[in-house]
Amino acid sequence: AEYAGAAPHHPFGDLFPRHVHSDGRYLLVLYFVFASSILFTTHIASNISERLAEREEELRAKSRQLEAALAELREKDRLKSEYVRVVAHDMKSPLASALSLISVLLGGYAGPLEPKAREVVERMGRKLEYLHHYAKDLLDLSRMRSARFLSLQPVEIAPLVEEALALAAAKKEDKRINIVVDTSTAPKEITADREQLLHVLINLVANALKYTPDGGAVTIRAATEADRLRIDVSDTGIGIPPDELPRIFDEFYRGRNVAKTTKGTGLGLALVKEMVERHGGSVSVESRPHQGTRFTVKMPLRQEPLAPDRRDGL
Repeated sequence: AEYAGAAPHHPFGDLFPRHVHSDGRYLLVLYFVFASSILFTTHIASNISERLAEREEELRAKSRQLEAALAELREKDRLKSEYVRVVAHDMKSPLASALSLISVLLGGYAGPLEPKAREVVERMGRKLEYLHHYAKDLLDLSRMRSARFLSLQPVEIAPLVEEALALAAAKKEDKRINIVVDTSTAPKEITADREQLLHVLINLVANALKYTPDGGAVTIRAATEADRLRIDVSDTGIGIPPDELPRIFDEFYRGRNVAKTTKGTGLGLALVKEMVERHGGSVSVESRPHQGTRFTVKMPLRQEPLAPDRRDGL
């Protein structure tokens, strides 16, 4: 600081007046103070270095433990995913067979049913349909995450939107809902995995129809936004509480305002997010309770998909 001119010079000689140490002994005192300072500083620095070395070794040990724990978790997650995939696959076939038998019974091909028996069979059919849908979602999620590549091809947007609407509307309840479709400004086609994009649209449209009351409206708009496809699916339904929006795309999560009144697996939106992001896109949601919800999907027109998610399993 003195050398740089930031502080005034204070000579050590002033601390040891010459008239007190007229024989020159004050030089020895100065040397002693200086040497002691050097030794003390060296000791402190050495001590700090030792402590830093110890901390670095502790951090390396902790890092090795975390890496081992992460590897163990990944292996457990892989085994869990494989178990879920096998169970879902094994459930799907017998459930489909049971649903076929239910259709046979309800169609009267095995003889007429009494009103009470028909009611019981219809209830069984609804339960089996729910389980079949659940098993299908689990299997779709497992298969998608284990897939390494997307099956890219040119996909025409307007026909795809119409197909998704037809398939989703076939599952809706007997409600009068005003449905608006606008693809006038959409790109003619994009490069994507057609089956996955269709799945995304069916999920979003089916949810909009499911949670929109009688007399409400559902709007599906597709448009070009810069170098991306933008699809908005909006409704005038029950909406989503603000505190639940951050979790809406989590696996198995269902909003508290629908969990007890409407059946669902809690996997649909998780699948939507996974599929869109595998295409290098994004999905977002805006909603207010009792004022409706809007889901927005943005995907590149020609961009190569992002690298497949390397997480194993569910």
